[in-house]
Amino acid sequence: MSPLASARSSGRPDAGLVLENARLLAELRASLAELLESRTRILAVADETRQQISRDLHDGAQQRLFLMRLRLSAESERLRTERPELADMLEELGFELEETIDEVRSLARGIFPAMLAGHGLAESLRWAALEDPVVVSVDTDGVGRYDPEVERAVYFACLEALQNAAKHAGPAHRVWISLVDDGGALRFDVRDDGSGLGPHTNGAGSGLVNIRDRIAAVGGEVRIDSAPGQGTTVRGYIPRPAAMVA
Repeated sequence: MSPLASARSSGRPDAGLVLENARLLAELRASLAELLESRTRILAVADETRQQISRDLHDGAQQRLFLMRLRLSAESERLRTERPELADMLEELGFELEETIDEVRSLARGIFPAMLAGHGLAESLRWAALEDPVVVSVDTDGVGRYDPEVERAVYFACLEALQNAAKHAGPAHRVWISLVDDGGALRFDVRDDGSGLGPHTNGAGSGLVNIRDRIAAVGGEVRIDSAPGQGTTVRGYIPRPAAMVA
């Protein structure tokens, strides 16, 4: 009887088959690791671009608009006695310009919040919640500072979930954000009490895909729980996130 037939008849696995399976498994693991690294690099480049655009808006457009506001105010004061109607018109333009400055400032913060690097995930989300048009509650438990990649991933995932809630939850709703670090994992929930997602859109929208991609790039997982009339919950889980080194 041949060794192969003997191995089969005895129930022992063929050595060549075992080696081939081991090789294929190693190649699969290497491919998954390469895919994760590639996804992480793509997100890092996107975040660097966001940060650059935010800086350009703050240091360029916002500063020029602010200087223009000062000039309008000065010209209005100069013409106040001789041309009061023109002065009032310039002052009104100044007020409109202030609104534009506020919009640019909000846009710059939304693209890439400067306070994320300085104050961390919890404070940045609280600040974002204050500016959201819906009522947002933020609760944190044991959340500290983490590597920038982790903080950016969770921050933008939560913001994406907030935007989805604003689009799909309906006009009257609340959103609750929960961050928990239990020592073994960083978890986040973004829950709304809106109308929920339909069966054909649950988890398939581009915003939810972006959330999954971001969290997967830092080794985490995301689950979407939603049903018509029962709201939507986005749950994320990042095992053992690296703490930021002081």
